[in-house]
Amino acid sequence: MVARESNVDAVILRIGYADRMDYKVSQYVNTLNKLGIPYGFYHYNTATTVAEAQYQASCAVNFIQSIDGQPSLPVYADIEEGGNDRDQVAIARTYCQIFEQNEYKAGVYANLNYWTHYLKNDTSLNSYEKWIANYGLNDGLPRSDWRPADSFNIW
Repeated sequence: MVARESNVDAVILRIGYADRMDYKVSQYVNTLNKLGIPYGFYHYNTATTVAEAQYQASCAVNFIQSIDGQPSLPVYADIEEGGNDRDQVAIARTYCQIFEQNEYKAGVYANLNYWTHYLKNDTSLNSYEKWIANYGLNDGLPRSDWRPADSFNIW
């Protein structure tokens, strides 16, 4: 777990996946609150339909509320499961709408391949925070050979 001395500016925690809450997230949130470190959440989506996305996003909201989570950073839908067999844009949008209905800043997380091929950089997602992953050499250093488009908030 983080300590104030580690110079952590902010944390994004996995709140859960599908309809399961991560078992240590409550402990982490309590520690972050005590240390005054801003945090947000992401929820790993496994939905194959919009109806399943509604259910899973509602689960994520219930998890946050059950631990009295008060994120100052966005709550992200982690979209990286499946492919063209699903309407990924509609699933991502559904998550974000439910997060916003519950007064959380909403966002979408996906890797570069997913943004390009399955979310298709759809402009209907532009009103939400965007977090992109593009993996490098795993040497602890940021990639110097690639920068995302300006439409991404974090990477």
